[in-house]
Amino acid sequence: MFRVKICGVTTPDDALFVAEAGADAVGLNFVAGSPRRLAPDAAARVARDLPPAVRRVGVFAGATVEKMLEVAALVGLDAIQLHGHLSPA
Repeated sequence: MFRVKICGVTTPDDALFVAEAGADAVGLNFVAGSPRRLAPDAAARVARDLPPAVRRVGVFAGATVEKMLEVAALVGLDAIQLHGHLSPA
């Protein structure tokens, strides 16, 4: 069995479209410099109307743990995905 996450979703309508198409998760991008980056309040609007079974995944790069947890709480994220090269620190 596999699961499908559609990343880079930027509008509530697109989020509902991918949910209705059968996606298991919607990826919300918080990576600085990305053309699909969302502000936390915009991401909360995208995530708000998703069906409960569709996971809300925040994609982060270079953010502190505190910032990721703050955004996760504000948006209602179910999971956090780390992107890029990570050091052990």
